Amino acid sequence: MPEGVAETTIARSADDVWALIGDFGDVSWVPNNESCTVVDDVRYIRMVGVEVSVNERLLGEDVEGRWHTYCLAGELDLQSILGPGAIVSERDLVATLKVTPTGETTSHVTWELLAPDVMFKGAYEEYQAALDSAKARLEG
Repeated sequence: MPEGVAETTIARSADDVWALIGDFGDVSWVPNNESCTVVDDVRYIRMVGVEVSVNERLLGEDVEGRWHTYCLAGELDLQSILGPGAIVSERDLVATLKVTPTGETTSHVTWELLAPDVMFKGAYEEYQAALDSAKARLEG
């Protein structure tokens, strides 16, 4: 499976960045997000214009270390978007979002992604767009 890292540097403290993006149950900072609800360790995300719910399970987090890792929570059927056979199994997608201070007022944010070929490009582009949006919001 392909691996990649979406990343950006933000001219804000790591605490400020983590305050915006660190809550696993709040993806309001991600573009095209319609809604997100959390039950136990699973978040249920609806995206604007997509009839598929993306359900993700929190695998681990370190609030002080400013990271969390998650995977899919069950099978994800993307056939309505990507065509026949586009079904992703649980744990086929694993991602880690992390904020690292690079100074008192700058931070480096990485979003590591491991995903199957059928969804890697789209997921990577979505992750990078989300980080670019967070940067614009925090630096704006």
